[in-house]
Amino acid sequence: SVFPVNHRLAGIATVILIFGIGIIFSVRGLPQYQSGSSALRPSKSQALLAWDTLQQRLGKEHQSSVPILITGQHEALRNHALALKAELIVAKRSGGILSFSLPIALLVDPESQKLNRDFIEWWIKEQSYLSEALVTAGFTEDAMILLKSVSAVWGRTLHKPWPIQTYESEAADVLGRFLSEPEKTNKNIAGQNENVMLGSVTFSGEPGAPDPSKLRALQQQLKPLSYAHLSGWESLGLALSEFVHRQITRLTIPLILVLTMMLTLTFRNWRDVLLSIMLLALGIAALMATMTALGQTWNLASLAALPLLLGTGIDYGIHIMLSMARENNDISKVRATTGRAVLFSGATTVIGFASLMFAGNQGIASLGMACCFGTSWILLFVLWLLPHWRVWLCRGKS
Repeated sequence: SVFPVNHRLAGIATVILIFGIGIIFSVRGLPQYQSGSSALRPSKSQALLAWDTLQQRLGKEHQSSVPILITGQHEALRNHALALKAELIVAKRSGGILSFSLPIALLVDPESQKLNRDFIEWWIKEQSYLSEALVTAGFTEDAMILLKSVSAVWGRTLHKPWPIQTYESEAADVLGRFLSEPEKTNKNIAGQNENVMLGSVTFSGEPGAPDPSKLRALQQQLKPLSYAHLSGWESLGLALSEFVHRQITRLTIPLILVLTMMLTLTFRNWRDVLLSIMLLALGIAALMATMTALGQTWNLASLAALPLLLGTGIDYGIHIMLSMARENNDISKVRATTGRAVLFSGATTVIGFASLMFAGNQGIASLGMACCFGTSWILLFVLWLLPHWRVWLCRGKS
């Protein structure tokens, strides 16, 4: 056996582990929960590295831009954008954001089109005079070509119904990068097509990692505006992280109750149920102490390690304790039979999770690290300490 059958040594190890975990928590505290999109970002990506470099070269080393979408019927979209602009101006003045960009000038403004129509008619009528003026002023032939091209486009608009819709204009391909075409968008609840306009908001922070508190504050400020939506990985990661954090907290107590009921039906005695709960609690506590010592935090992905570890700990504990009951608490015989199978099963599990630590995604790597260390601790407790705990608690009874 890898571990000697020595009750005194097992007792000392148990005390040292409990006190060691307590000291780490009292000095360094529990591992914090990191919200945001960092868990969704790749850790090694040439594209991401190039984007960060580009942001830094453009003078945005300590800035992060987040897309914002404005939706609405064609006639109301401009009013929605103007209302959003007013809110963003307030946020900028209060220091919540650094800047914003909304392509309002690309939206249809019937009043401006009416004023521009008179000018376009004059432009087309006086095209010959303008051409002569260009030649007299010494402009090149390229300027003449530009004048004719612009005049041709504007001339065609005079034969279309006014106001001219943005998506029907000659620049539809370019405008399509900022404005959606109604026939390509989903319908709202009323069954009507809605337009979508793309803008951006710049926060303090690093590229791809805006200040989460300011991002959350702007989301709350824009909540009454049902047509304005912060988008992108940044806001998605923050929303998912907070949702998962709430769900984990809300479901913890029911999960513990269900596990306790299942353990009671399995063992049918309070001693083994108590030992199983102690095993799970000490295993998770040891994992969190390890994370704190290494400066690691929980995130959207690594939280998934908790239910995996609960399942692993219960599985290994059930095998060992049922074997202890069959062998009348003979630790040597249990380790030579069931313990050997649990060791090989746990070792392959640890190796599999350890391989995830080298993944190119930060979230998957953190999940692999949490599962690797957590499974290692539970495997150590199950094979070394749990049999001694059962002997002490049962006093020789199976």
